[in-house]
Amino acid sequence: MGRLSQILAEDEIEKPESVRMSPARPVLDVTLRAADKVALIMSNCSYAHLPELITPHCDAQTLADALQKMNYKTVTLADLTLDEMRYFIREYRKLIGNGVYAVFYFVGHGFEVNGQCYLLGVDAPADAHQPQHSLSMDWVCHIFIVFSIDLRHENASLHSPFCLRLFKYHCVRVFAHK
Repeated sequence: MGRLSQILAEDEIEKPESVRMSPARPVLDVTLRAADKVALIMSNCSYAHLPELITPHCDAQTLADALQKMNYKTVTLADLTLDEMRYFIREYRKLIGNGVYAVFYFVGHGFEVNGQCYLLGVDAPADAHQPQHSLSMDWVCHIFIVFSIDLRHENASLHSPFCLRLFKYHCVRVFAHK
């Protein structure tokens, strides 16, 4: 069983039908429902100039299976170059809009510099720990937040610094466990 399978089993992830928000005012009662659920899952194993990884494709499939059980439409892509990663992220953002629950997951080689996470395509050179050879998670956040997601709700705004930090925290946490 891969690491992701263990995490999913330990956390006993449940299928949420809706998300209930705590209202700012006691009079309000807000229930958010997904207009759609989409997931982009990228897994890179076969790097040209870096050590090959063993479990990313299995982890990606395990996550895709779990998300499909929660009615997510999933796209799982494997062994992408840096340009292909950029292209598919830009295309994926077109699926995200008001009321859409979106998941982006990457498993493969990456690195962190000064709190910034970077993802590597399979074409990364051996000295890939440089921004020009990688995909910055700041760029990914910018693509999803600025161009696609419009969740301007009184109590739930992805534009808030807290939500952005939470998004980045998950990125760092994933890298730390690989």
